[in-house]
Amino acid sequence: MIVRCKLRVLSANREMTLIFGVCVLKDDELIRKILHEAHSSCLSVYLGSTKMYNDLKKLYWWSGMKRDISEFIIKCLICQQVKAEHQVPSRLL
Repeated sequence: MIVRCKLRVLSANREMTLIFGVCVLKDDELIRKILHEAHSSCLSVYLGSTKMYNDLKKLYWWSGMKRDISEFIIKCLICQQVKAEHQVPSRLL
């Protein structure tokens, strides 16, 4: 189930921000569909869980969202290959 909600966020400098978005009640199938759609869109370039989280939190919120996104990305073979390609090779000791 999806409901429209207002979130109040207290930033580090003590300013209150009011965010309008979509709150997703804990429905694993719906969350999986949202993650799959966001990850499989034509704009997706496999930038990892932090980028995907930052993009999705502008539109959605649910309890455990960051963890769910991280687990989703870990299961994506393409994301893991892209991550490995961008890591600096280890040096010999």
